[in-house]
Amino acid sequence: MRRKRKAALYMLLAVLGTVLLGFGFPASAGKFAAAAGAAVGIGIAAFVLGLGQSLRLLTLSDEQFAAAARAERIELRDERNTAVRTRAGAAAHRVIVLLLIALLLGLGLYGAALPVILAVSAVLLTDLILHMVLAGYFARRI
Repeated sequence: MRRKRKAALYMLLAVLGTVLLGFGFPASAGKFAAAAGAAVGIGIAAFVLGLGQSLRLLTLSDEQFAAAARAERIELRDERNTAVRTRAGAAAHRVIVLLLIALLLGLGLYGAALPVILAVSAVLLTDLILHMVLAGYFARRI
């Protein structure tokens, strides 16, 4: 029954995608063209994801679904995978911070407007503050 409930939720996502497509296409010529384009893009993604996942779940046998669920639970609890995800996240964070710094330097050297430089600086400052706050939170939690 759990498999059918998941399939029904994915079908609901497909219906939501269809609704977004229905609202997005007629409004694409008006003054809300950007919002309509976003609605069409999100609608297409939701429709394809919902339909594909629901069809996959409905075509699996009960044994296959149980085996896939068991493998997913084991994989989520695996300490090695957790360590790999943590290291990958830390590396991605370092790269993003370096790219933000490079962008900030590039904007300053090319004489970008002050509000643009301040916006990028605010993003970098927010990232660094979040890093410190979350590091303290997880240090107390673990």
